[in-house]
Amino acid sequence: MPCEDILGEELSVSRTVVCEAVKSLSSKSIVETKRHRGSTILNQPDWNFVDREMISWMSASKSFPDVGNQLINALAMTQSSLLAQISERNLDTSALREQARMIDGTPVEAAVAALAFHRTAVQIVMNDFLLSLTTSMIYGLHAHHIEWLVQIGFGANPQQYTALCDAIEAKDTDAIRTLNTEIFSNALPTAKDRRAPAGVSM
Repeated sequence: MPCEDILGEELSVSRTVVCEAVKSLSSKSIVETKRHRGSTILNQPDWNFVDREMISWMSASKSFPDVGNQLINALAMTQSSLLAQISERNLDTSALREQARMIDGTPVEAAVAALAFHRTAVQIVMNDFLLSLTTSMIYGLHAHHIEWLVQIGFGANPQQYTALCDAIEAKDTDAIRTLNTEIFSNALPTAKDRRAPAGVSM
């Protein structure tokens, strides 16, 4: 990257503003700053994609049109094993039952409640790292892609969530995986249709 003085001149901002911007990008692993070498833009796979501000930037950018799909896909992949673990460890599912009952109301309310169900599942397992990851994914979907989730019917079938609670309590891991797949299959269009609108917000 150009030095901070040159960037300030090009962008018509003070050196302080440039320094703060570089610090922010560094905290998201987008750039790396080293003494006597300046700042270098890191390869995209090294970026911190679960940073909330990063998710917001990407959702608002036309350069990343598939953010909603990637977020819901990542959520789907973690939930099947997570729900099976709740069953195998015989953890209390009362909070999940309560959350399943809340998947009702308007399509937006149902989609938001469905997302909350999946966050509740992570809270029950009590894995701080997975909770942080899941919370960031759900934040991105809620804040920027909720209207898209409504369009594809996410949360539109609350009976699936009640059945999922039944399967967890019955320790039926096959049913858990099948129901989880059904829930998220509505949110994962075929490859040719997989185009989530960027920057959709409530």
